Amino acid sequence: MLFFLDLIESMDSDQSQNLWLVAMISGASAVLAAGLTALVTYWTTKRSVDSQLLQQSNQLEHDAAQAEINRRIQVRGEWLHPLRERLALAVQTVASTPTAMHDYFVVTLENNPEKTVQAQKSYEEFQTHRNQQLVDLNVARLKGSDEKLEKLVRGLDSNLVESQNRLLGVYSELSERLGQLTEEEIVAYRAKTDQIVHSLIDEMLPINGRIEELLTGTEA
Repeated sequence: MLFFLDLIESMDSDQSQNLWLVAMISGASAVLAAGLTALVTYWTTKRSVDSQLLQQSNQLEHDAAQAEINRRIQVRGEWLHPLRERLALAVQTVASTPTAMHDYFVVTLENNPEKTVQAQKSYEEFQTHRNQQLVDLNVARLKGSDEKLEKLVRGLDSNLVESQNRLLGVYSELSERLGQLTEEEIVAYRAKTDQIVHSLIDEMLPINGRIEELLTGTEA
């Protein structure tokens, strides 16, 4: 009888110990799980915060860089826009010379002294106006601003002078043969002067392209 009582007491004691052990393990597991959850939450939050901070930093750098580009564009516009207008006016003025010259010499074919005198007067007035429009391109101001643009404008400036001299040479050559010219010869000379003008227009294209790059901040 006593044996059974001792056995029951022993079983009750073991059961109590087991329950206590289970409770300990459950408690430890809960603490560990809570710790792991907190750790994961911490690293997840930290990565999210770090990512947001990085994005904000990149955005600030981008905004600062864009603000600097906008500032440079605004400063450039103050002298690039007038420069482009002067260049276009100079090229347009020289480009109109062949037409005026052609019109004058075609009139001389009519052998009408009155019309010839009037045509010559009109051409001389055109020359005066043209010379007034050939303003100084102020290439010196470009020095140090943009090497590529400066080189292009200097080339055009030089070609403008050369083209003017070549056109004047054609005019002098035709004037010496006044009264002997044929319509075919005048057309041939017109083609020659048009080639001179086309070379100027060809030089303007890369200049306009470079100015546009500088005005949009896309220059290489």
